Amino acid sequence: MQNQPVHAGTLQRLLQSHAYFRDAPAEAFKDAQVHAAMVVASAADPILNEGESSPYAWFLIDGEVTLRRDGQEDRSLTAADEDAGYPVANLRPARYTVLPRLESKLVRLEQSFLKRIAEKPKPARFLGGTEMGGGTWQSHRFALEVMRLRQSGELQIPALPGVSARISQAMQDPDFAISDLARLISADPAIAGGLLKIANSALFRGAENVETLNAAIIRLGLQQTRTLVMTLAAKSLFTARRPWIRTRLNTMWRHAVEVGAYATVLARLSRDFDNAKGLLLGLLHEIGAVPVLELADQFPELEKAPGILDAVLANMVPELSAQILTQWGLEDFSTGALHQENWYYQHDGKADYTDILIVAHLHGLIKAKRFADLPRIDETPAFSQLSAYGLSAAVSVSILEEAQQELAELKALLT
Repeated sequence: MQNQPVHAGTLQRLLQSHAYFRDAPAEAFKDAQVHAAMVVASAADPILNEGESSPYAWFLIDGEVTLRRDGQEDRSLTAADEDAGYPVANLRPARYTVLPRLESKLVRLEQSFLKRIAEKPKPARFLGGTEMGGGTWQSHRFALEVMRLRQSGELQIPALPGVSARISQAMQDPDFAISDLARLISADPAIAGGLLKIANSALFRGAENVETLNAAIIRLGLQQTRTLVMTLAAKSLFTARRPWIRTRLNTMWRHAVEVGAYATVLARLSRDFDNAKGLLLGLLHEIGAVPVLELADQFPELEKAPGILDAVLANMVPELSAQILTQWGLEDFSTGALHQENWYYQHDGKADYTDILIVAHLHGLIKAKRFADLPRIDETPAFSQLSAYGLSAAVSVSILEEAQQELAELKALLT
């Protein structure tokens, strides 16, 4: 490998075309040449070895590299690929051996400097007191009202759908029976019919179709039935009076159904996860948008200023979603909702539903072709956690394909 010095101006021009640095200010690059080098590598030069804790991050500028991981199929990355805008094999210790296929150019940056240079100014979050950070949208009267109501506890949090609340309360009785659950569900014909369809769907189908609620509950089990009833009732929360708000909620619901389908397929990787819980977590991961959009109904000017509403949603939805799920008794979902777009979230112990949601959410956004905003799935800690259950790059692709049948059935049932 040949190492060449690189000037700050050249580095800035090279890297600001990469999505990772899109909003980095010019002054962040002023002493970059001290911490960076241009590396020209041939096919015989490994850039990084699997398991290595290198102090450097690598950005592919020209050429092609192979990402090789023991026991997995090789993957190629070219400078023209969408995900070449992010560091190559950035997790430490490295998950891949990185080998140039041709003579390739890469920028090598010290990890310590990368952290500083890549820290983009984020939209100001709502703070604990009355003070707010800078920016234009934060001073809009809608943003001020959302913050005021949340701080005072007056923001209208949606209640657990009625049939779900009644079932949760009834199941606390030690003498609760399947016939009691069937009676409660049958009081809502739409949910009763939906539950029968789900019990006979590709998600939960047995050897033969079931035709009664009692048979469906026996197949699904009490806890899974309760979860699926909540799933079917969740759609009723995504409604609004104004057409433009209703359109937003419908779009969010369709995205939630897709994420739920992917989460269901991911949950199948291990007996540690419940299919129905994966589905419900996907459907409710953005439930915090409901009270914000309900309040937006009182601010008709937002229809012509969608950027303000987008900024409030981006800042508030994860925390509000976690709060609502905790209030509904779904504490094991709240961490996932809070970290739904925290792609590099890590935790101790085995994989959990937060990992399921992060990977499912990435799959959903990839389908929406939001490549520039996303890391590679196989570079996320959540993916690494799920790899213990057999998740790999090849399996990840198959999940996208496998979820299509579930997605089609769920859309028919839930949209």
